[in-house]
Amino acid sequence: MFTLGNHEFDDGDANLTKFLDFLNSDPACDTAAIAANVIPAAGSRLAPNTPTDYIQPCAIEEFDGQQVCVVQAWQYSWVVGDLGVTFQEGQATGCDGRATP
Repeated sequence: MFTLGNHEFDDGDANLTKFLDFLNSDPACDTAAIAANVIPAAGSRLAPNTPTDYIQPCAIEEFDGQQVCVVQAWQYSWVVGDLGVTFQEGQATGCDGRATP
């Protein structure tokens, strides 16, 4: 997993989607791209169908056998709004954010 910063956009959305497609083309690569401050418009290169086609506001990862919700912390609540984390038997089983208008 990695968080997108401003330099990932230096060469435009087309090159970023090309890079993300390259990562996703390898079945052994399970690299999520997260960014709380990037909400692409549906129909754009980064969101051909939905705003989360390429970029997630947060993701579930496992560390030392524990599932945790990972978010890009910079102004998360200002950009995304509410962070929802669900748990089952002490393990994070889901996390999501809702964009605020």
